[in-house]
Amino acid sequence: MKKRPDQRTNRQARIGLNKSAFRIAALYFIVGSIYIYSSDSILHLVLPDDMAAHLYVSIVKGGLFVFITALLIYFSVSSLLHKLDTANRFNQDTLNALPEHIAVLDEHGTILLVNDAWRKFARENGTAEATVCEGANYLDVCQNAIAAGNHDAGVVATAIQDVSRGEKDSFSYEYACHSPHERRWFIAVITRFAEYVPARIVASHENITTRKLAEEKAIYLSDHDLLTGLLNRAGFMEGLLDELLRAHRFRGQFALITVDIDRLNVVNNAFGRVQGDQLIQEVAGRLKQIAREVDLLARHDGDQFLMLLRGIKVPSDAARVALRIVDEMAARPIQAGESELDITVSAGIAVYPEHGISADQLLANSEAAVKRIKQSGRNNYAYFSDDLSVSSLEKLTLEQQLRRAIGTDQLYPMYQPQFSLLTGQVIGFEVLARWRSPELGEVSPGTFIPIAEESGLIIKIGEWILQEACKQTADWSSRGVCTVPICVNVSALQFNQPGFSNTVEIALLSSKLAPEMLELELTC
Repeated sequence: MKKRPDQRTNRQARIGLNKSAFRIAALYFIVGSIYIYSSDSILHLVLPDDMAAHLYVSIVKGGLFVFITALLIYFSVSSLLHKLDTANRFNQDTLNALPEHIAVLDEHGTILLVNDAWRKFARENGTAEATVCEGANYLDVCQNAIAAGNHDAGVVATAIQDVSRGEKDSFSYEYACHSPHERRWFIAVITRFAEYVPARIVASHENITTRKLAEEKAIYLSDHDLLTGLLNRAGFMEGLLDELLRAHRFRGQFALITVDIDRLNVVNNAFGRVQGDQLIQEVAGRLKQIAREVDLLARHDGDQFLMLLRGIKVPSDAARVALRIVDEMAARPIQAGESELDITVSAGIAVYPEHGISADQLLANSEAAVKRIKQSGRNNYAYFSDDLSVSSLEKLTLEQQLRRAIGTDQLYPMYQPQFSLLTGQVIGFEVLARWRSPELGEVSPGTFIPIAEESGLIIKIGEWILQEACKQTADWSSRGVCTVPICVNVSALQFNQPGFSNTVEIALLSSKLAPEMLELELTC
């Protein structure tokens, strides 16, 4: 079996130590042998054959031998210890130079050695070094973290035990370790010195926050638009497909609105792309305010946005949102740099399942509706018309025009006298709302009143006609022109509004009309 690099390194280190010990023993043997042989020969030639003299000389000779060999052993061992110390310091400096948090453990989890990064991390997290550095048991540290609810610590503790028993050669695990001030991620790597007995375990924790944040950003950019922060086409299509499945399963409805900025290319050509981008960002911001939390909003392409309205009850729900979008954009100019730009949009609506049962159909049909609006003058909205009756389209067009007529002189009151059948005298006036449209001319009340009631616009129209009637009647009374009461029709929707009585009171007080001069007739 092929040996790992750490096994080869350990074996080489042992061989080096054995060679050093052999060199010391060999040196001791050689020097001793030479000294004994040479010294005996020399002494035999120069000294007389006297036993006492030989004994004395042998003692001196032996002492010199011990002294000389002691010096040799000292220098050899000192050199070896110096090399070992240098190697140990090099190893520690190498560990300290690594950015990973590293600890060496024994087979029981006791910490034998840590590097500077490990100590620094302990200090930064407010942990006493004595509890997580040399002498502490790392398994106990993990158990304390587990007791505090840290599941990741349990995974690491189990891995240390498995690697220590030889059940695994190594183990790696990514985990989050967020602080109150920053988000952080680490990867824990547990390895074992294969040939050490007892076992030695290395626990390494590497900070991978930069990589994880880059991965998060890459994932975010894969389905989001960088300029606006909205979903891009890919992210929107994923949500649209999910909504198609849900609507099909539960037989629900939803609407897709395509919103196109009118004449964005003119802005880009006149002011530059930077201000064009600012305009796109402002439009995106206004669309965010209109969209509900359950809706999906995306920048589809260039000057086009998509809005998915979930859970609509009737198609007209989508029309009201589209109208609000059109009105919000045109209501006030957009600040782009030092310029104020008037902006309009065109919106097209496709409703599931009437206008399509697939994502491609709905997108194509809503875009077709936008094109029709642009061809007819822009700054408006429309349904996809192939599946929409002409009468329904006319109603929607009337509703839109009526909404814009409120607050202008297109709407006006008409006072119809009421006569007594007995005397023929005028006994009162009934005030009626009338609409004279610049495009349509005089619109019949039988046409626009039902639309106003269906859309809720009757509330605003009713408040306006009440104020106008009170003001006009008070003026007539003050001039003695007419002293009969005025009758104002009130719809059931307006009558049931909270604060309706306050609306009547305000109209009377502001006009200074006597209450007995006002009659209210409830219409159903």
